[in-house]
Amino acid sequence: MHALRRYLQDGMDARGWQQSELARSSGLTRQRVSQMLGDDRELLPAVPRRETLQAIARAFGVSESTVTAVAFEAMGYDLDAVRRETDLSTATDEQLVRALADRLGVGLGTEDVMGNAQHPAPTSNVTELHARVGDVDETPPADVAARTTGRKSRAQRAREEQDRDGDGS
Repeated sequence: MHALRRYLQDGMDARGWQQSELARSSGLTRQRVSQMLGDDRELLPAVPRRETLQAIARAFGVSESTVTAVAFEAMGYDLDAVRRETDLSTATDEQLVRALADRLGVGLGTEDVMGNAQHPAPTSNVTELHARVGDVDETPPADVAARTTGRKSRAQRAREEQDRDGDGS
């Protein structure tokens, strides 16, 4: 029995639910609930649709990420190994930048982090930002943010606008 089926069965047992109660609480059809609970495969070939995972999470009162993690376990992924590998206390700057980019939803290609012959990686900016970590109360200068991201920060745009307004007076 795969991990998602076990999770569904355990969740229903803990609540004293039958399949119909899981269907009602989740908004899934009885047929879909029956299909998931009758799945005898050891591993799932693919993760269920996001709407299905959201419905299960809603029914059990847990986060979608919890149910998604169970679904990935049902596909054979060793999430404990992933958790061990994501200890950032010993991570390199590159790994930290990638983790932050992933968290912020910013896609970074290899060249964005590693650099190439024409465009070297922004390691000096990372070093410069690391040097400022002790200045917790101080906002990093806008020019550092602009050089790191390639975009101007709101603060930098506001200062430039003030400078332009001041020059015209």
